[in-house]
Amino acid sequence: MRTKTLTSPRTVTTLEKLYTPAEEARKKPRSPARRQDIAAMSPAERADAPADAYMPISPEGGRLLYALTRAARPTTVVEFGTSYGLSTIHLAAAVADRCCT
Repeated sequence: MRTKTLTSPRTVTTLEKLYTPAEEARKKPRSPARRQDIAAMSPAERADAPADAYMPISPEGGRLLYALTRAARPTTVVEFGTSYGLSTIHLAAAVADRCCT
């Protein structure tokens, strides 16, 4: 399987730039609301607790997402971003490379 788009210098550079702030955000201490016992929270509090959390996909997870998307060969992909756009780049690369296999 050729990964032309995912391994292109432009994509690699962009992913490296995005993974840096994603890793920094992951290391930040959690807010007090997120440290609370989830069982003690109301349903509304549980729903709001991750509002300030970013959930970026890991590099390994991104490569897996790319491979799975390539294998599925979709013509349309919908992604609901919650973070830095990392999964979007992996999905877009997979769709772009789908035509080349």
